[in-house]
Amino acid sequence: MVLEANGQQMVVCQSCNALGRVQKGETLLGTWRVDQVSRQQIVFTFLPLNQQQVLPLGATP
Repeated sequence: MVLEANGQQMVVCQSCNALGRVQKGETLLGTWRVDQVSRQQIVFTFLPLNQQQVLPLGATP
């Protein structure tokens, strides 16, 4: 999965070795922590407000 924000592209994956990839527990843009990565969704926490957000991916299990 590739996310794009503020002109940056980030590869988010469960267990890959891609250069520059982001995995569970890492922080994006200094404010979003990746809490879960699956084929169905990515769960983030917006750190300033400690609120979770879910990004559905539409993938089949």
